[in-house]
Amino acid sequence: MSIEAWAIVASIALALVGYVVTFLLQRHQAQRQAELERVNLQLRNLYGPLYATFRANQAIWDAFCQKFWPAHGQATYFGSGETTEEENERWRTWMLEVFEPLNCRVERAILENGDLLYDNELPQEFVDVLSHIASYRALYPKWKKGDFTEHVGVLNYPAGLLQIVEPAYHKLLQRQRELSGQS
Repeated sequence: MSIEAWAIVASIALALVGYVVTFLLQRHQAQRQAELERVNLQLRNLYGPLYATFRANQAIWDAFCQKFWPAHGQATYFGSGETTEEENERWRTWMLEVFEPLNCRVERAILENGDLLYDNELPQEFVDVLSHIASYRALYPKWKKGDFTEHVGVLNYPAGLLQIVEPAYHKLLQRQRELSGQS
């Protein structure tokens, strides 16, 4: 083969290699961009709201317990059934006016953004908190009608929600920094 033929073959080979490299780099960049978009959605719509709400919920619950826990001193608010009418009314007010709005945020975040779960698995604690929220919804209409025979839902607020969300939140923040070139 002549030198001119080799030059043509080499030019075609270099062009082909350049095309393949460009294609692979663009594909890799598109995958990174898609992953960054998903991470941003996970943080914005699910883990960010849940993390902030669970932290706020824990802070306000701790403050409520410290300031308003019944005089009976039991481990649960209605532990011995010896709460005063003032304590019962305070409980209902806080459940309706403070915790229910926070619970609505949690419920909305989970139900509307379940497709953004970090491990693509719905943690049992998420099912439990949704069930807890629903169990209280049965009480609110009764309270509004003046029926105070029940003060707690059939399911307790699950422990460990913040411990589930916080690590995922921080992993997603770290991954977001890596994908956006900030780490």
